[in-house]
Amino acid sequence: MPDPLQLVVDEARAAFGAAACSVAELDEDEGGLVYRAASGSGADAIVGVRLPVTRGIAGWVAVSGQPLMVSDPATDRRFARDVAESTAFVPRNLLAAPIMGPEGVLGVLSVLDRDADRADAGRDLHLAASFAARAAALMTEPTLRRPPELLALADLLRRAEPAERERLREAVRELLAELG
Repeated sequence: MPDPLQLVVDEARAAFGAAACSVAELDEDEGGLVYRAASGSGADAIVGVRLPVTRGIAGWVAVSGQPLMVSDPATDRRFARDVAESTAFVPRNLLAAPIMGPEGVLGVLSVLDRDADRADAGRDLHLAASFAARAAALMTEPTLRRPPELLALADLLRRAEPAERERLREAVRELLAELG
């Protein structure tokens, strides 16, 4: 079962004609952002990276709760160039939007090197807010908080034949009873 946040960043990257797109989730316990999904250039290197909210443009967006469009990140003091270089992708332009939940900022959607010359590019902040809202809905969905192993098991149960499905359910019940 593909990660729903991965689908959001894939679709956002395509909609913006961007080189890359990512979603970072705010980890309030540790006071930073954790990159959960990414698409495009540098995607494999950024997923799992933790960044304090005191660093980077995404950190600034997470703290301020305000979207930000930067035409030349390299000249912006908030830009975490070392993080970008660690992914082997340094963007020429950047758009970051807060992912808002009922209690405040949940994370940040970042769009790197979007095609600013495409039709409707003037509405990019609105488009980013739309993708951020989709990510927020997914991040607050209880099933997304479940361990990946449990999600994989649920998917296996859905696809199993009826007789096999009942046998698997019983095995899961026994396992859960043992775990107590």
